[in-house]
Amino acid sequence: MTQSKHPITGTTHTLPFDKLSSRAPSPSSAHITHIGEVTGPVHTGSGDIIMVTGEGAQRDKELAYLDGLLRRYEYWRDHYTPLAGIAEVRAAVEDGPRLDLPMPFIPPGFEKLVEHGYGERVEVRREPVDDLRTAVAEHRRIVLLGDPGSGKTTTLWRLAYDYGNAARADGRTVLPLLVPLGGYTDDGPFDAYLARHLGPLAPYLETYRASARLILLLDGLNEMPRAGYAERVNRIRDVLDRYPDEIVVVTCRALDYVDVARLERLQEVEVSPLDGTRIQAFLHNYLGETAGERLFWAMAGDEVRDLWDTWQRAGGTWAEFWTAEEMPPNVYSKTMVAQDGLWARLRKEPPPLLALGRNPYLLLMTAQVYASAGGELPANRARLFAAFVDTLLGREKKRRPEGWIEAEDQEDGLAALAYVMQEERGRGTTVEHGWAVTRLGRAVPGCDAGRLLYLSTSATLLDADDATVRFYHQLLQEYFAAREMGRRVAAGEALDRYWPPQRWWEPSGREEATILLAGMEPDASTLLEGLAVVNPVVAARCLVEGGAQADEAIRRDIVTRLVARATDGQQPPVARTQAGDALARLSDLRPGVGVDPTTGLPDVVWCDVPAGSFLMGSDKGRDPKAYDDELPQHEVTLLAFSISRYPVTNAQYAAFVEDGGYTEKRRRCWTEAGWRWKKDRVGPKTYGGVFNLRNHPVVGVTWYEAVAFCCWLTGQLHQSGELRGDEEITLPTESQWEKAARGADGRIYPWGDDPDPNRANYGETGIGTMSAVGCFPGGASPYGVEDLSGNVWEWCRTKWEGDYEDCRDDDDLAGEALRVVRGGSFDSNRTYARCASRGRNHPYYDWYSHGFRVVVSPISPASAL
Repeated sequence: MTQSKHPITGTTHTLPFDKLSSRAPSPSSAHITHIGEVTGPVHTGSGDIIMVTGEGAQRDKELAYLDGLLRRYEYWRDHYTPLAGIAEVRAAVEDGPRLDLPMPFIPPGFEKLVEHGYGERVEVRREPVDDLRTAVAEHRRIVLLGDPGSGKTTTLWRLAYDYGNAARADGRTVLPLLVPLGGYTDDGPFDAYLARHLGPLAPYLETYRASARLILLLDGLNEMPRAGYAERVNRIRDVLDRYPDEIVVVTCRALDYVDVARLERLQEVEVSPLDGTRIQAFLHNYLGETAGERLFWAMAGDEVRDLWDTWQRAGGTWAEFWTAEEMPPNVYSKTMVAQDGLWARLRKEPPPLLALGRNPYLLLMTAQVYASAGGELPANRARLFAAFVDTLLGREKKRRPEGWIEAEDQEDGLAALAYVMQEERGRGTTVEHGWAVTRLGRAVPGCDAGRLLYLSTSATLLDADDATVRFYHQLLQEYFAAREMGRRVAAGEALDRYWPPQRWWEPSGREEATILLAGMEPDASTLLEGLAVVNPVVAARCLVEGGAQADEAIRRDIVTRLVARATDGQQPPVARTQAGDALARLSDLRPGVGVDPTTGLPDVVWCDVPAGSFLMGSDKGRDPKAYDDELPQHEVTLLAFSISRYPVTNAQYAAFVEDGGYTEKRRRCWTEAGWRWKKDRVGPKTYGGVFNLRNHPVVGVTWYEAVAFCCWLTGQLHQSGELRGDEEITLPTESQWEKAARGADGRIYPWGDDPDPNRANYGETGIGTMSAVGCFPGGASPYGVEDLSGNVWEWCRTKWEGDYEDCRDDDDLAGEALRVVRGGSFDSNRTYARCASRGRNHPYYDWYSHGFRVVVSPISPASAL
């Protein structure tokens, strides 16, 4: 019987494939080399010439190589296998052992990031990938991105099996070469490291590569040692560039695939988090339907269950509840406005335990702990890990009572090993066997370190052979490193050792361990009090992601420090935006960012723009970057008005949605064209991630939706008495927007005539995504208006005209004409961040880079809907 490694415990976790045929995509005929009994040039029917370089003995070696590979990864042929001990977990939950059940299976979910558009109007969209092998055949080079535990490594195991099976049957197809990059720890050439993993086929490496006969499966780009990391990435890049037709799949933790880690010309594909349907299916398979259903709703909560009951009564399906982009009309007619808002939030911010379950590794862990603990769930991720480790060691003790080493000693040894692997030698995730034994011996004096290593490996905490040792999962290594970090901090080690003041915002590799450490503490107030001074962003993550318990005063202190760093123009832009994002996840109470807690209405801070004249448009003599549509520069006189300091945020727009903004109740807020366009839409288009953070500008909104929001807010503020009867909230006209940005002196940028990436979030700033409002105070206009340059394009009320020659603002809200957008965005260059730069789009346009801000001005006849 073949022994295979366990899946999720393996290197990164599991996200297997559908039960598909074992045929894998073959390369085009131009890239096929036949390994047979002859050598030399062979002419194909299509006119290509290919080289046959092998002999029968070489094919025999290939078959032996493939047989070994298939034995190793055959688990992934049909299903996804969890940790050892699944039968015992089921036996504890069901009315008797069920050893004949198939292993639990979670179909994978992937999305590729595809650019649409051209020039400055490029949009990156997520497109579903039904079968990763199809994407491999289409793009040939892929980087698979995801969180630890999301299924990247298991995906490679399945790919290795599929391609290996195809190569076993047909000597012309590609050979899979699976290479764990965490073991690339020396300074040697990368092709030598590749050859090491080809075994007896190593002499043929260059031949295979030159004929595109290999598919390189490179696992864990982020798992290489930190010391010398950039040099290793460069060596990998050079090796890949040498044969551009070679098929390559690389995996990397999403957060680490930045800057130096990026490999050119690879299609980015992300592992999708599990949705509710797949979480429930896994739990039913793993625990049985009754216990699985009980655990699922314990994770989701009563409020979500009540919402599902309403959907079900209205005829909505389970799949629609978790995956629909829009609420089905039959459901929409039966739900309350508050329930619509809950459904929208559920997609973006699921309850904490359900959010854990979106990660396959953590879902498996939750199910095992739930079963072994008699139906109880730990309060947070760190305690989940602690219970999981207790479960594994407890099971191993029953199996191997002879020579047992106490669990506390094993955990102390593993903690020291994990910490020093990260800290002392920058060794990444894999170390030499002898080095690991030495470290374990030092950590637990008087203990048989070899035996400790053996027991921890048997318990599936470590993955060890005669040469190397690694933790079975990166998250397990983080957990044990957190334990040792806690011991050191308690002994007086300073936290600024990990995050020096001069670069506190840079990742140190200790973030995950710190989050887990905070979650272990019954009261993390002392830890977080010190951490808030050193790195308030990580302190906030401890509360939000780690479920750490702390005094309310500590929480308020963290918020205060985040506000200070997010709005401190002396901090680098990347530091400010990190602080702004952390505020969104914790609590951003800055004026003008959220909603008034007493009324539930948007809390808008207004900046007054006085009446008078200003220079609109550009003079190419002063501004050589000016476009023709900015000409001629001319004088415009405006009445006084007030404009919002920031663009409308997600939190503020949500108030409109939750007050029935997309329902018949608010029909009068929409233009005729807008209502026709809206159809069954129940909110702005969502792009996920930072685009959904509550203190970020709302994006994915059309001009129609922005106008409807303005009309709704006008009515609400008239009713509350905050707005005079002769005033209205509306989008700025193009001339109002430009005056608010540049004042009366014709400056090129809101702050002056020279671009400055420290003052606005545009392409050259280097952030690469949207930021919270107010993180660029140095970019304020003469009237104190912020974020006018960069971050998001802003809709204006005005219809588009190609230039200013003989043109007057047409601000009529009716119709479907192109509308002006202003200000540029995070992914456009400094030219578009100029005050006079103009853009336009159809009013139904809902890109991720389009938002809006609002003005208060006297009611205009053109406002009639």
